[in-house]
Order: sequence, then C-alpha cells, then structure tokens
Amino acid sequence: LTSSQRQVVTGPRSGLRPNLRLPRRAQSFEFVMPTAKQVMDHLPDVGQDSDQKGFEDLCTRWNREEAEAVDKAKRTLQSPNTTKEQKVRGIEELEYWAIRRGGYDAEIVLIGTLKAEDKELAGQAHISLKKTWASHFNAWVNSGISNAKVMQERGRTDEAMKVYNKVIFENPLWGEGYHLRAKLHNQLGDVNRTLEDLRKTLEYCPNNYVVMVELGLTLMDKWKDYKGAHDLFQNAGDLCPVLPIDALLEILYSKAPHLKVEAEASKSENVFSMEAPPQRLLPEGWVDKFEATERPNQA
Repeated sequence: LTSSQRQVVTGPRSGLRPNLRLPRRAQSFEFVMPTAKQVMDHLPDVGQDSDQKGFEDLCTRWNREEAEAVDKAKRTLQSPNTTKEQKVRGIEELEYWAIRRGGYDAEIVLIGTLKAEDKELAGQAHISLKKTWASHFNAWVNSGISNAKVMQERGRTDEAMKVYNKVIFENPLWGEGYHLRAKLHNQLGDVNRTLEDLRKTLEYCPNNYVVMVELGLTLMDKWKDYKGAHDLFQNAGDLCPVLPIDALLEILYSKAPHLKVEAEASKSENVFSMEAPPQRLLPEGWVDKFEATERPNQA
C-alpha cells in the first residue's frame, strides 16, 4: 500500500468550525486492507445469491453478538459481586436485544429477574418486558400503531382496524399485532374474535403474562371456562409475582370451588427459577417450531 492509500485521519477536518469536535471514533481511525482469505471467505458459493450470502453472514454476526451480550447480562444479574447500577444496565441490555431481535433468550433472563430479591430490579424487568412485547424493531410500524391507537380512542374504529390488519398481514409472527386487534374487538363487543386474537398473541408470544391475565378474565366472564382461566392465572403468577393473581383466583374460586382444592394439592409442584422454568410453561416442541426459529424481529 502507498502512503496515500494507508493514511491515518486525526483531528478536525478542514472547513469545520474550530470549536466543533468530532466523535472519538471519527477523530482517529485507520483503514486496513482485508487479506485475500478474508475476501474469499465472504464470497458466495457457486450458484448462491450474493445478497442472500450477505444477509446470512449478517445474521450470523448478530446472533453471535446477541448470545455474548445476553450471557454477559445474565452473569451480571446473577453475580453477588456486581453493583445495582451494573444490574440495571444489564436489564437495559437485555431489553435492547429482546426488542431489536425478538430474542427469546433475553426474554427468559428478564422473566427470571422478576424473582429477584431486589424489588426495584424486579420492577425494572417487568417494565422492560412490557416494552419488549409492545414494541416492534421497525420504527414505522410503531408509528402506525400509535396513530391507530389515537383513532381507536376517538371512535374511528374502522380506520384503526385497517391499520391493525395491515400490521398483522406484514408481520404475521409478531404477537402484539394480534393483541392490539383483540383490544379493538373487545371494544366493539366481538367476544369470539377477541378470544381468537388473544390466543394468537400467546401462540407467538407464549410468555406474555399480561395477555394471559386478559385471556383468563375473558374466559371466566364471557365463556364460564373456569378451568382454562385458572390455568392462565397460574401461569401468569408463576412468571410475574407482582401481579394481583391471588385476588383474581379468589374471584374464580368463588365461582368454581373445586378448583381451589386441586390447586392446593399441586401447590408444591413446578417451582420457578431462572435456570429451570416450570415445564408447563414450556410448550412441547416450541423450540423446533417455525415461529420460534424464524423470529419476528429478525432484521
């Protein structure tokens, strides 16, 4: 390489105001020509589309970065030697990956943090989970949803429904789209479609304990399906101890006393921990399903 090809750029560039400082990374960097082997490793195979090859390499890099970041955040939260500030940053890191990539690993660690002895950390994890489930990685989708919510509040339900239908059509694996449409169906008094969309939400977001409670209340009040409501309330309570599950169960037991007897008999089973969630919270074969491997926020 000639000196002109390999130059180090330092300090502010000409033409900039004297008091304008560039970011540290822009103040000093060095261009290094990749080796022939590095170039060949990134070339597509014979017959393979170069765009597809680039996308696969990018996903591989992101998967590695995500795995390393989630593992580091998990160790930070579990270690007795880290400060509270470090643990809060770990929760924020998990929230970032859960929203950006739809990361189930990050989500599971956040759910485990709900059981933390420090209630402030548990509350922060609860807030992060709600933001994770309600947010899409695409800012345009979030903007459209915000507009649809305003339409819904102002009674323009037909326009809001069109937005939700469009979001679901374009993002069929994103559970929150079905959740939003379920709320609108409930507002319109359509119980059947409300139940259908709430179940769809849990199909694509099986740990969303907020939706579990909503579906349980709907089953209890509208369909008199007390057993189904009981299972949902129990699962939600296992995941998030800050929910008022005991109050909901008391209402349910007043309508179906036999369920209370069954619940007390199995109370000692399925103890939750970050390392081993209750088996009934892990749908059989979920990790092999298309919805789990093709993540909705894969971008």
